[in-house]
Amino acid sequence: MELFDLERFLTAQDDNNRYETALHEVERSRKRTHWIWFIFPQIHGLGYSETSKKYSFVSLLEAKAYFNNDTLHNRLYKITKALLKQDEDVLDVFGRTDYIKLLSCMTLFDIISPNDIFAEVIEKYYEDKRCKTTIEIVKNERDFYQEESAFERNGVKNTPRAFMESGIHESNSIKYEQRLGTILDLLGRGETMLGLVKHYLWTKDFSYYRVSGVESTVSGYLTSLVSKINSEATDEELVQDGEIIISNLISYDTNAFTAAISFDNFYSKYAKNKEVECVLKTYIESSKCTPLIINDIRLYHNVERPQYTPSLLSFLKNDEIFVFGSNLQGAHGGGAARLARKIFGAKQGQGVGLQGQSYAIPTMHGGVQKIKPYVDDFISFAQEHNEYFFYVTRIGCGIAGFKDEDIAPLFKEATKLENVCLPKSFAEIINNLRVPKEFVAMAYGHMHTLVDILKDLNKKENISDSTEALTRLNEIISSNGRYSCEIAKIACNSIFNLCCKYMGQNKALDMVDIETKMMKLIDQENIENKDLFQILYAYTIAKTVKLIKYTDEFKRYKSVVEIIKALQTIRLRNCEQLDSDSYFIFNPYAVKMMAQFLSQEESALFKDGTLDTELLDELLFDRFEKAVKQEGIEQVIERYYSQIGCHADLCAPKYDNRLWGPLFRLHPEGIIEKGCNDFRRYPFTSVEFEFEHARLLLEQDDAYISKDTIYGSYYVPIKDSTLPVYNSSGKVLFDCQEQKEQAIKQIISGTYEGRF
Repeated sequence: MELFDLERFLTAQDDNNRYETALHEVERSRKRTHWIWFIFPQIHGLGYSETSKKYSFVSLLEAKAYFNNDTLHNRLYKITKALLKQDEDVLDVFGRTDYIKLLSCMTLFDIISPNDIFAEVIEKYYEDKRCKTTIEIVKNERDFYQEESAFERNGVKNTPRAFMESGIHESNSIKYEQRLGTILDLLGRGETMLGLVKHYLWTKDFSYYRVSGVESTVSGYLTSLVSKINSEATDEELVQDGEIIISNLISYDTNAFTAAISFDNFYSKYAKNKEVECVLKTYIESSKCTPLIINDIRLYHNVERPQYTPSLLSFLKNDEIFVFGSNLQGAHGGGAARLARKIFGAKQGQGVGLQGQSYAIPTMHGGVQKIKPYVDDFISFAQEHNEYFFYVTRIGCGIAGFKDEDIAPLFKEATKLENVCLPKSFAEIINNLRVPKEFVAMAYGHMHTLVDILKDLNKKENISDSTEALTRLNEIISSNGRYSCEIAKIACNSIFNLCCKYMGQNKALDMVDIETKMMKLIDQENIENKDLFQILYAYTIAKTVKLIKYTDEFKRYKSVVEIIKALQTIRLRNCEQLDSDSYFIFNPYAVKMMAQFLSQEESALFKDGTLDTELLDELLFDRFEKAVKQEGIEQVIERYYSQIGCHADLCAPKYDNRLWGPLFRLHPEGIIEKGCNDFRRYPFTSVEFEFEHARLLLEQDDAYISKDTIYGSYYVPIKDSTLPVYNSSGKVLFDCQEQKEQAIKQIISGTYEGRF
């Protein structure tokens, strides 16, 4: 049984020679007929017509299966190459709607196959700008595949192939009991069989041999486990369910996914059964996993748990519950709610309470006082159900628009419960601790900084009107490259001096210790008082510490001297124009919004020809935050926002109401997507800055060699294969050491063929 229905694409393309028709139209720079959906398919969630839904990919994994299908792969390449030969503007060839669909398709396959022909299309026709909506939709799945495999993460030295495919050299070298024991150990640590299968297939091809091998292996594990349990069990329901499972595996068409789901369902239902526990324990004793080491742990039900809710949760133990912020309609489409629905069993349409391994607390219907009763209900529920352990996320602090200090106090009573785990930020606020300096430094946004610059300029010389404010602001912005580089120099010198002092103590290098000392260079009090120099200084300190952490992965610093030498390679150029190398740059849209704000609020801000600096914060930030706190985000949008032009899904503040805030996107299913603090629609982060500086070190590092391939440039270790491999985008991830070593050999020998 096939994993995905790729036949629907082949059928559509072959029907009436539609693929040849599409190719002919592209080659002649004139799209006349309708074929975009199955020739350049997109990820789900972008189109609403039945045709669009039918030919959209259900997941990033299905898109990769499409890419690995020989016929579909060759056709996609052929028509994309024809596209690149266009002299015409692609917008004119395709029309506005299909032009956007084409970008989403190219972005999707660029994620699957970076530095390929799809990136060329984006660079040539879209100014190298990718579809941010596509990136956002696949983000969680993409992050999951880029993580280390569960086997590697849990200390298993054998390649995952040894556990996911039977009858091969890798699996034959391990006893069957060890293989099954390792799988069961991973499930006990919160993994799922379906997750193991998907992560493994992402790193491999989708050949019939491969997929059928995974299916037979998973089915074999389940059959062996159930047979062993049934031979010893006295529980009639357990035995009967086991017999049905084995019968279904034999009688029905099964693929790797359905077999994995059957395994997960059986494990989830019976893992706590006493008779099953005995069998599981016997197998797990031979597991190849190493014991987990957890810092800041607590024990609950004799199981180690973290002291605070981890910032990223991708799996749960059987008795653990994911607590997330929702809306009363139960539209779980963004942030933690989407994760809850995708992974932890949250049900679409249920906005309150326990559902699967998740618990929903509504935060979108009003202010803090309207949220409080639902938090109180949760605390009572947790107190009554001590069989569960609850991970509370930063509910309400995303799209709903609240701050940690607004929501954290609601959970004060939860700190008395041993089975409730809070975010560290909530716990610190409840215990009257200050926000970590790292958070203050790195979270400071461009709009706040622009306000600070205006305040600083006004202190030096009074600003009389909006025109003067913009003129003086733009003078600072245009010279900010030089200004920020000077601050970066001062920040780096501070770190150099600290390193020298550390070196004089003749202590062994402790990276955590020295990074903590570096962050203490930030003056918390001055940041809170919004001294402009200190804000930018703090930003550069935090950014430099982040750079040290990034380069430590391949430099593996053994002394402070090595850190100093690495930092001395940073290019602190005096530059008139800002670029991606600058330590502090302003987003152009943030500057544009500041100009609009000053112009519209001129009469209030410049009374008697003097800038009211206190009113800056109140008008630009405080009014919006107070409105959300009092009325809730949904009411604020309905009352103070309006549609943007012809974009029915986008809305911005009606500035005649004098309420300034970020843009929002309203999805048909009731989901609200918020822009970032810089008043942009789609925030997107990367390690581009860090890698540009790391590249200089890699080029000078004797442990590395730079190799150019037709698929891009690579930096590979010459002797020590445990060091990371890098390409032009950053660190390359592998699912096992064996795969990495094979890749290094191929790149160095010049035999690399575009995939590992």
